[in-house]
Amino acid sequence: APPEQAAPGKTIKRLAELADKLSFSGDLTFRWNSTWRHIPPGTQPDRHRQQVRFRLGGEYQFNDRTVIGARLVTGAGDPTSNWQTFTNTFSGKNIFIDRVYVEYTVADWLKLTGGKFNNPFRHTDLIWDSDVQPEGLTERLSIRASDDVSLFANLGQLIIGELNNDYNDQFLYAAQAGWKWKLNPKLQWVCSTTYYDYSNLSRAALTWNDTGNTRLAGNVLRYDFNLFALYTELVSNRWAKPLKFYTEYVNNTSGAPRNEGCKIGGKIGSNETTGDWSAGYAYRLLQANAVPDMLTDGTFHGGGTNTKGHEADVTYSIRPKWTVSVKGIIAKEDKGATNEQNSLLAVMTWEF
Repeated sequence: APPEQAAPGKTIKRLAELADKLSFSGDLTFRWNSTWRHIPPGTQPDRHRQQVRFRLGGEYQFNDRTVIGARLVTGAGDPTSNWQTFTNTFSGKNIFIDRVYVEYTVADWLKLTGGKFNNPFRHTDLIWDSDVQPEGLTERLSIRASDDVSLFANLGQLIIGELNNDYNDQFLYAAQAGWKWKLNPKLQWVCSTTYYDYSNLSRAALTWNDTGNTRLAGNVLRYDFNLFALYTELVSNRWAKPLKFYTEYVNNTSGAPRNEGCKIGGKIGSNETTGDWSAGYAYRLLQANAVPDMLTDGTFHGGGTNTKGHEADVTYSIRPKWTVSVKGIIAKEDKGATNEQNSLLAVMTWEF
């Protein structure tokens, strides 16, 4: 006898239940990226690129406490860039997995995550490029201390390099603690301190490298990185447009020279409805051995450390979740040749 088949009504019900547990989101962005390099002629020419970034992610509510998620992105596999440049005679473009994780809610105040996931730490792009998706384990805690104060802590045991050798494996152990404090109905203060303890980075060359850090033969880092970082922001809704001021300071406490960095900036406005606009400005200084150079903002001076300069942007909402923006960057090396790399980025984004 043929195997029993599910009734059409049951199949539709199962599909409806599955749809209720699935959610998707993503974005499509086109970017014109022009960079002018004021360095010795013939070494690194100016570049003018058309680029695309596509991201599509989904989550499945496995049960009341467990969520499974994944995301696909364009790019070349660089941890600091999901951008794909149009080139190579109309060739196909790469798609990578940049998130695959499971999140378990132990209690209202504690969530555990394992896999490859969104960065859990409060930060600017001084230490982390916004595209970086760490790998390993995290624990996120949040406690409501009062009606106006919430305390939070983020812990991470992150894997940087598995080198088939127990004592050489490269890790990042991170601990962050801070608060959100509603000073009054229209003013909020967020502050956090973070300690990043990088383990064994100087044992072997990293898979992904950038420029700035002091290195030995074989492209091996000379110094360790044990970072103390302080982040703070003030957000005011007193006026017609929201205002945000923020700063981040980082110090590599391992004893390396030129070991400090800071970023300070502000933003006015938001982009939620048709016709909304926002504008921002920031200045940064990142000394050569302040942070590992492989995970910093890949757009500012081409990535890496030993940089300083200014950036400003304006964003306009054509429709909800449809924006156009222009960003300008004036950057140069902090010490040494002071080579400049100035960029103009024109961007259009659709979110869904």
